[in-house]
Formats: sequence, structure tokens, C-alpha cells
Amino acid sequence: MLFAGLGWLGVVPLGVQGLVVASGAFLLSSDKVYRNLSKLARKCGAVVLFAAVLMVLMTMFPPVIPPWRSPPQAQSSASTSEPLPKFAVVWDRRFDSSLHVPEFVVDRRGLAREWIVIAAVAGLVSLLLVARSKPTNVSSRV
Repeated sequence: MLFAGLGWLGVVPLGVQGLVVASGAFLLSSDKVYRNLSKLARKCGAVVLFAAVLMVLMTMFPPVIPPWRSPPQAQSSASTSEPLPKFAVVWDRRFDSSLHVPEFVVDRRGLAREWIVIAAVAGLVSLLLVARSKPTNVSSRV
């Protein structure tokens, strides 16, 4: 999330993430490509794609915290204006640190926790999909 303070330049990394999601959607929606995917990719592709979309959205609206290295006057001016939001859009001008101390910064740990939870849930759902699709042939040999 280094690009949060870059203003409109932060759109470039988000665009790259969007292109990854779009290419995944294309691969899953194209009949020619879909037939050549492995069974695992066909079963779990939509789950992984949905997780990627959620991660892009969470990157666009990351959790924020007050800056840890702000002088007292910056903290007092930020606290008098309005309360700190829980989330902010990445090109919010209050992230800008080029001319002044930013009012808030991205909570990188919080964002990483969100991503880890999404990846873990997507992994569990994928495991459930694979486990449900396995044939349960219970044949006893004599």
C-alpha cells in the first residue's frame, strides 16, 4: 500500500490488479480456455476470482490509522477537524504527504489481516468444493 499517498498515481497499481482480475474472468468465461483448465481450476476458479475482487476492493478502501510520526500541531489540527474514518479511498487528499503531514495512513497490518482472512476463507471454500465433488465409492471387497 505504498501507493496510497500518491494521489492519482495510485490508480496505476489498482489498474494492474484490475487487469489481473479481468484476465482471470476472461479465462474462466472463455469456452475454449475453460475446457483446457484442470478440474481443480474449473471448480475453484470462481472462488479465487471472487477473493481477488474482494482484495482489490479492500485495496481501494484500506483501513486507516493516525500517522505514527506526526508533530503535535498536526495531531491537534487533525483531531479538531473531523474524526478519523475507519476506511478511506486510496486517492484521498488526506493521505498526501508531499506538502504536509498526512492526516492518516494505511493500516498495513489491518489490511494484511483482511487479505489473509480472505485467502483463508477462499482456501477453505475451495477445499470444500473439491471434497464434495470426490466420488464416495464405498465398495467392500470380500
